[in-house]
Amino acid sequence: MCPNWCRSGTGGCSRRRLRSTEAARSAAVDDVDYTGGKTLAELVDQLAKRGIVFAIVDASPDLRRELDRFGVTAKIGEDHYYDSLRAVRDAFHRAVQTSQ
Repeated sequence: MCPNWCRSGTGGCSRRRLRSTEAARSAAVDDVDYTGGKTLAELVDQLAKRGIVFAIVDASPDLRRELDRFGVTAKIGEDHYYDSLRAVRDAFHRAVQTSQ
């Protein structure tokens, strides 16, 4: 079973491509404009091409709705929103152990 940390950005599982993760801590972010949302979506695509998984930490419900609207959630998956950096780290380590 794929833990979704191995997504290659194409909808398929490619565990060999899992190299790293980037997490954006968003507790202080309360708004994302159109340009910011589209730029973040493009960044997620570029990271996925390099085998890097993007996760978001501490997003408020309002911020999540905005990221949903700009397509960021569809790209990273709803399961890549976390309450803490520790939770991100733990999920990444579990995915790496599963892929070995």
